[in-house]
Amino acid sequence: NLTISSPSTTEKGQPQAGTIGNFIQDLLKTELQMPQRLYTVDQMCQDAAVFNSVNYRSILAVQGLNEGNIVSSGSGVSDIAADFIRNNIRGMAEGSWLQAMRDAMTYIKYGFALQNIVMERRTYGKYKGSLVLKKLAPRSQKSLYGWVWDSKYRELKGFVQKPMLLKMRESSLGKYRQNISLAEVSSGYYKQSEYPYFSKEEFLIYSYNATNNNPQGDLPAAGCFEAYVEKKVIEQYELSGVAKDLGGIIVARSPSDLFEKAEDPDNFPEAAVAKAEYESDIANMHNSDTTFVHLQSDRDDRGHYLYDFELKGVTGSGKSYSTTDIIKEKTKAIYNCFGTQSVLTGQDGVGSNALSKDQVTSFQYYVSRDMAEIADVINTQLLPRILAANDIYLDVEDMPKFVPLNPFKLSHDEAGKFVQRVKSVNALTEEVLRAIYDDLGVPTEGIDKIDYTDKGTSRSGESKGSSGTGDTQAGGSASESNMENGASADKSLKVEGDKIIAGDIVINKEQLNEDGEYK
Repeated sequence: NLTISSPSTTEKGQPQAGTIGNFIQDLLKTELQMPQRLYTVDQMCQDAAVFNSVNYRSILAVQGLNEGNIVSSGSGVSDIAADFIRNNIRGMAEGSWLQAMRDAMTYIKYGFALQNIVMERRTYGKYKGSLVLKKLAPRSQKSLYGWVWDSKYRELKGFVQKPMLLKMRESSLGKYRQNISLAEVSSGYYKQSEYPYFSKEEFLIYSYNATNNNPQGDLPAAGCFEAYVEKKVIEQYELSGVAKDLGGIIVARSPSDLFEKAEDPDNFPEAAVAKAEYESDIANMHNSDTTFVHLQSDRDDRGHYLYDFELKGVTGSGKSYSTTDIIKEKTKAIYNCFGTQSVLTGQDGVGSNALSKDQVTSFQYYVSRDMAEIADVINTQLLPRILAANDIYLDVEDMPKFVPLNPFKLSHDEAGKFVQRVKSVNALTEEVLRAIYDDLGVPTEGIDKIDYTDKGTSRSGESKGSSGTGDTQAGGSASESNMENGASADKSLKVEGDKIIAGDIVINKEQLNEDGEYK
């Protein structure tokens, strides 16, 4: 006789949704530690939100860095040094400055980037005989074996790289070491084992938002790791729900004595096999691995088939939340972490022009910081070493510097408003206008013939209430009715009698002067 024990009256364990929080915290301890974090980020970048954020941040920063220039401090010595360095970075024998900046910006993804400085003796041209920059050779973050420090572990002295070929690597050395003493390197151990050592003078290290002298920098993706994992879990739940919704759930029936005998396979092996095969056929059908199930046609006393199955639809409605909304919130968290939330503005059909501008401005701060950090490495590590290789040592006031180009150029509309307002108060100069035209890529021929003392007829910018920024308009400069600030104001104008109508704004002509401004 079968002995059926009664089930427990208390629940044990937790569902996955209840344990996911602790699971993520455990992952943080392992997945974001070196060197595993390098592979974790690669996996995260398979997600569109993470990939787009990393890529979007890099595109504009690389553009500004590539189009940057070496600027002299103004002295004669600085002019000569600036020309020499400019010739170096724009005339590398191998690779290009654009490629070098792309490699440098991988620090957004991994937290740091490494480049080997390679020099060569120039055999031609203006600087024949000088040591010049041949290439900035990238070194994969994953090839790092360990950081080398001084005897007190205070100052970074270099790093040890793993051999390129796996067969040349020594299992006894492990995959990674956080700290290596310079004395250990000086003994020649790593050289003998073909683990190349790079001294600090031989490479450039770009560290993202590094503090406390940490060469590995701060990993941007670490801030959104939790949101990323939660998003992936919910996506799997949603896909599972969709699969069940589309395919339904198969409910199968078989004789009760088959169940009883199958529970005792020692005495009824055939019943156990028959039940297992039946369940396997049903599972294969649900997984679309088979298109039919062959069943016996035997019936019971009431004419029902002994073996049968049916497809049940999913009709449950117990959840009080939307998985899609959760995924959207986690996606926003990822974009916010990288400062790229402006990419999402308007994608769901909502948003405002004012909001988009605010978010773009925030994004500009992120990109500006990226370029500033890369430029700082170029100015403090690369430029002095190129000069020192040729026995040139300049004082701080004579040292030229690398200045990235601002990739966020003024729009023609914004530039036009600025020029008009500044000119109306006699504050526009030829130098200012030339700088604006250069930024826009507009020809500057003829601007030296402009009369900068003539205000023109617009007078825009002179009164308080012009151009949507004054306080004489109804509601003030922050008013939603203000067409400069309004998120969704109707910009179309129409005239009805003595009134001018723009959306909800009604203006009497008698309120305006001959220039179209409020009296």
